[in-house]
Amino acid sequence: LEVAVADRPNLKDFLKEILTPAEFEALERKARNEQYNYNAYSRAKKKLEEFNLNVEEILRVLSLS
Repeated sequence: LEVAVADRPNLKDFLKEILTPAEFEALERKARNEQYNYNAYSRAKKKLEEFNLNVEEILRVLSLS
């Protein structure tokens, strides 16, 4: 089992690597309480959950950016 810790800039880079641009944008927009593409967000959430990542925590970190 490998565990990696990411700070905010590294988290964004990691997300950009595993998500499509539309999925990443939807995640960022939801984090900022803006209108977002629900389908893209849903796909992003599913991908993140497959990595066993806490989507709510990622949204919290992105909202601080």
